[in-house]
Amino acid sequence: MKNHYFRFFFVSALLLFGLYFFLFALFANDADNGSFSYISRSLSQNIQDPLLSEPSPDKVSPDQPGPARHEYSHYYFDGLSDTQKITYIEMYNGISSLSEEFALTPVTKDICETAFQALCADRPDLFWVTSFSAKYVGDPQAPSTVVLLPGYENVKEIEQTVFALEAKRSDLLAQMNIAFSDQSNVSQQKKAQWLLQQLCNMTKYDDTASNGQQLRSALLDGHSVCAGYTRALQYLFMGAGIECSFVSGTAKEESHAWLAANIDGNWCYMDPTWSDTDCISFNGDGNDLLHREYIFITGAELALDHTPDADIWPETSDTVWIADTDNIYYTDTWQPEQLQPIFLQSAQNHSADICLCFSDETVWQQAITAMDRGDFSLLQAYAAENVFSLVNDSVLFYQNDSRRVFQIILQYQ
Repeated sequence: MKNHYFRFFFVSALLLFGLYFFLFALFANDADNGSFSYISRSLSQNIQDPLLSEPSPDKVSPDQPGPARHEYSHYYFDGLSDTQKITYIEMYNGISSLSEEFALTPVTKDICETAFQALCADRPDLFWVTSFSAKYVGDPQAPSTVVLLPGYENVKEIEQTVFALEAKRSDLLAQMNIAFSDQSNVSQQKKAQWLLQQLCNMTKYDDTASNGQQLRSALLDGHSVCAGYTRALQYLFMGAGIECSFVSGTAKEESHAWLAANIDGNWCYMDPTWSDTDCISFNGDGNDLLHREYIFITGAELALDHTPDADIWPETSDTVWIADTDNIYYTDTWQPEQLQPIFLQSAQNHSADICLCFSDETVWQQAITAMDRGDFSLLQAYAAENVFSLVNDSVLFYQNDSRRVFQIILQYQ
């Protein structure tokens, strides 16, 4: 009997030992040949984009009404030629499956570069591809066979990072739904401002931030630069069904990035980096305030201090179309008695701040003179007489001369 038990355990041990070496050889081979197949199989399921699944000409025909909108934005994709769109789709399929190299339909070098830039701008979730090189068979300036070699970053951490980003976004969207659960037909404007507020709450500007150009630096690490802020907000907007696009350019003579967004059917611009004040909460609610003059702005307002790299953006209204944004008020006159209801209503709503935007330089100078002689304190005193929790002490938190904006803090007991 003992010999039977011994033979049974001996054979079982041999089978388990053999299975271990088989699996070890399988995964070692995947790692050695650089296919990353173990990671890419599960990863590709999480970033699958139905619109980009088949690079067939009929999907990119100019006679078609255009791709259906879903979670992902395709603003740059929509602006490409038919040939560029096919290249874009082929790149997406190869990069999303973590292929180390893959062939493209014969194209020129310029088409290849344009499609790659468009893909990176449309898809902040493809954060692991940072560059590419290509092998051209023939003249790069003429249609030629291309083998693309993308540059991937931190391959072993990609799957874990993708899951962490998705979990973070899902949690924020769930919180947003709870925040507006008592309201019906919540506008995209309110959702966009709520998401921007949360992003600024969790992120500090840091030009030494690791992976600062990627959305994970903002959403996961809490330290980022302009590109990371913008890609993070783009990623959140996509999850909320808000069409948007990454914009690169210059601001105050430095490289910068911001967002173009289609909010409730109106295109506008948002600069999440310059919206973040990095200030201490004034009312103990844990929320940073936002610089309001960089939220939902028109093309004309953007042009005051931002210049995009390419002039391919949709037209925005010549007037400020989001006039009902919380506590942002536009005025073409300086009349203290007209501002009294604004201060009173804001105090009654227990608002953290008031943002006053003045229409022209003449009115702006009148407002500055009024501030110097104490008119703002008088306005706050008027509100404090009616709202007893309001501290009768006006605080000028922020002044932007180029945009003619005052932002005033309201403090409460």
